[in-house]
Amino acid sequence: MNADRYAKFFIAGFLLIALMAAFRWVLLWRVQWTYMDSDFPYWEQQNDYIRAKSDRQEIIFLGDSRTKAAVNPNGLCENAYNLALGGSTAVEMYYSLKRYLKYHPKPEMVIAAFAEYHYSSDEFFKTRNLYLHYTNLFETIEVLLVTYMDAKRPLHSLRSLRKFNNELLDALKYYLLFPQKYSAACINSNFQREESNRTTYRETVENKGFWVLGGQYTPPP
Repeated sequence: MNADRYAKFFIAGFLLIALMAAFRWVLLWRVQWTYMDSDFPYWEQQNDYIRAKSDRQEIIFLGDSRTKAAVNPNGLCENAYNLALGGSTAVEMYYSLKRYLKYHPKPEMVIAAFAEYHYSSDEFFKTRNLYLHYTNLFETIEVLLVTYMDAKRPLHSLRSLRKFNNELLDALKYYLLFPQKYSAACINSNFQREESNRTTYRETVENKGFWVLGGQYTPPP
């Protein structure tokens, strides 16, 4: 009898914890605009744009924050668009272009520019890509496999396999919104960032992906 009671208590406790975790996960997904940092609306806007179907042929710019802040499509030509992202590397831009081509015609021209270390460093892969859920889980696994792949023998050593597994588990924590990854943002924001994030999103749309520093772009007279 006691064993049955303990079993029921354990099951009830487990279900309660699972329900609380599921509720928290759904809640945080639904209120991302209120706690995510200032890079979030730029990445969201770019992702929304490349997934929106269009028959317009464009000149597109790919790159990191330097390209995002330096290339103003409004000052170039009507069919130019800035798809760069702050903290991005060739990895994010590869998936950006891949998605873009799925919903848009072949670009008239593609221009890519990165800081040197963004060609060789994955410093921001977790803090930007995974943190902002830019690549999906399957794309992230693909990136990790390439990272740990030997030319002839993929994951050829126990050490590299263990490292791959650790990286994959860490990526899953971002996708599942683990507290250790997002609690600081929630606390620091006090869930008060929605207005500023929405404003940044709207301004980025109006300026065709351009990262306007210090205010909205004003065309010359």
